[in-house]
Amino acid sequence: MVFDEFHKYTENLIQAQYEVSEIIKHELTKGEVREEFVMDTIQRGFGNEINLKRGFLQVAEEQSNQMDILLLKQNAPVANIGNQTIVQPENCLLVLEVKGNATGNDLKEYNDKIGIMKAMEADSHPLFGIFCYKIKLVEKTILKRFGFTYDNFSGSFYDEYKNDENNPENNNAGLEVKYPNIDFLISIEIDEEGNAKQFYLRKNEVTSRYIKSVEYPVLKNLFSLTHSLLIAGN
Repeated sequence: MVFDEFHKYTENLIQAQYEVSEIIKHELTKGEVREEFVMDTIQRGFGNEINLKRGFLQVAEEQSNQMDILLLKQNAPVANIGNQTIVQPENCLLVLEVKGNATGNDLKEYNDKIGIMKAMEADSHPLFGIFCYKIKLVEKTILKRFGFTYDNFSGSFYDEYKNDENNPENNNAGLEVKYPNIDFLISIEIDEEGNAKQFYLRKNEVTSRYIKSVEYPVLKNLFSLTHSLLIAGN
């Protein structure tokens, strides 16, 4: 499939850009370069016909922290100050945080920031996701924190959560989710041995549990999600 080839090619480019950008010693500059590359990558996947900005969400006098990437509705009313854009939550479809090598503390901090933004009194709120080049946690730990149990026999992950309305005695709350405010997480990591530590986790809005995608290349999921948000936002 042509699109699968495009997504894999694009994923490889982003991975290579991470390594190339390591020569930048100034951490803030390095982070901004990576954010811009991810933004440009998403933009190219839609023929540059989407509205991506960097900036803030604001309701009345309440303003969020600076966000790495904002996907806005077309013709969304904004306030541009320098190279930053201020927009109301209901006119933003997606907020994406970009991390070069995310730690557990990074995930916790972002989860807490999202909680503050979701508490803003707005007509609606965007999806909040995090894009990770790499994550400083083993896969088992990451998935456990998003509610997945590891099965030693099969070597696979599953969610023990079960809600059986007909037989409540079969119900299972599952493992506690540590970062419940994050709507999705994507990791495109290939480790130093060439092993893929890639996954896409998306929260189910009904159960508030996470679904682990089996769609690869993993970057395909980000393009699919962006496309669905654009269609719904028109």
